[in-house]
Order: sequence, then structure tokens, then C-alpha cells
Amino acid sequence: MSTPPYIELHCHSGFSFLDGASHPEELVLRALELGYPAMALTDHNGLYGSMEFAQSARVEGLQPITGAEITVALDIPGIPEGLDGLGVDDSDGDPLTRGCHMTLLAETPAGYANLCRLLSEAHLHSERCRPTLLLSSLLARTEGLIALTGCLCGPLSRALEDSVATAEFLIRRLQSAFGYRGLFVELQDNEQKGDGYRNRSLGRLADRFDIPVVATGNVHYHRPERHRLQDVLVALRRGGRGVRRGARWNLQPRVLN
Repeated sequence: MSTPPYIELHCHSGFSFLDGASHPEELVLRALELGYPAMALTDHNGLYGSMEFAQSARVEGLQPITGAEITVALDIPGIPEGLDGLGVDDSDGDPLTRGCHMTLLAETPAGYANLCRLLSEAHLHSERCRPTLLLSSLLARTEGLIALTGCLCGPLSRALEDSVATAEFLIRRLQSAFGYRGLFVELQDNEQKGDGYRNRSLGRLADRFDIPVVATGNVHYHRPERHRLQDVLVALRRGGRGVRRGARWNLQPRVLN
């Protein structure tokens, strides 16, 4: 049986302000060079580049997938103490590490409409430049959406930092809302400290609850040499602190085993 081609489902463009370092068209052309049949654009808390991305992808022959990485506040009833307040902590002063991140993909027109409504709600009811969606609002509007559990700032990863029991509580709520076809445990390896341990823990949790896993790259630029620009953008956002040296956040060939 042939190995299915890799599809990148977590990708940021320059429309992720002071985070992504490549134009949507650059990402499209690089994805085609690597043989991707499709790719998702998931900029932070918005669909700012989705039209430009979709137009470029269709012209070049790549299937575009519309999505966003959205910041959520964990407000659901019965939430364990270890998760309380994660959606409002900004002690490091960086709005992009504030709260918990989830990756949402629109599977249908209804899903696209729900994604637009959820993003609008996040912007309307939050501080300027810090859009945050209540998790309860997301769980009430899941039709047509596919949810990935997110990066190292994802709620499931942060729940595991508290305890396995806390993570199990959260994954039950997500699974109840999104069903068995709409929820995927997201695994990433960007050569950051703790990636391997985190992925093994997430994989065990996915097995326990019979939830499929998906590998993503958390892409922020189309080629490795663009990392210098991304370092500058991150430094500007963080006031000169916290440059992610040595990490790999670019589109690259990947083999699924």
C-alpha cells in the first residue's frame, strides 16, 4: 500500500503579525515544490490572508484549506484547578503565548461560517490585539469544523503539564463536542526542548481515547533561510526577548511512517 502524501495543516503566513515570515504565495509555491497536494493556512485569530492564499493556491494547482489558530480561555464548568486561568495569563507580555491555542479547519461551508462567527466573537469581546474565545463558545458551535488540539501552547499540552487526569477531563469535553470525526490530537516536532516527551504523552492519551493523531509542522516560513527574518519579528514582538534559535518552522519534505 502506498504512503499517502503529506499535507501541512498548521501554517502561518505574514498575516500572523510579527510571527509569520512568508507571503501566502511563497508558501503555496514551496508546498508544490515539495509535492503537497493541499495545505491549510492557519494564521493567528483571523482569516486575514485566506483570500489571497486561496486565490494563489487555485491558480497554481494546490488545494487550499481554510483555517485559523485561535486563542481560547478555558471557562467550562468543572474545570480542574490546574487549567483555571490559562486563557488570561499573559505574564510574559507576549500576546501570542497568552492563553491556549487550538487549530480549527473549515471542512464545509457551515464550518467556514462558524469559524467566521467564532473569530468575530473573539475580537468583539476581548481587549484590542488580544482576541480570546471562551472554550464554551467554541464547544457550542462545532458543525463543519475540524479541531486539532494545538501546539505546545495547546490546551491539551498544558493540561498534561498539570496531570494526566486534567488532560483526560479536557479531552472528554472536546471529544463530546467534536465527535470522533472532528477531533485530532496534534503532534509537532520543531526540535524544541520537550517535543519528544510531549508527543509520546499526547500519543498515549490519543490511544486511550481512540482519537486519531495528525502530524503538523507549525510552519512560520517557507524556506529555512527565512528564519532570520522570523527571529527579528519575534524579537520585536517580545521586546528583544525569546528568539527561537535553532528551531525548524519551515515547510519541508516529510515522510509518514
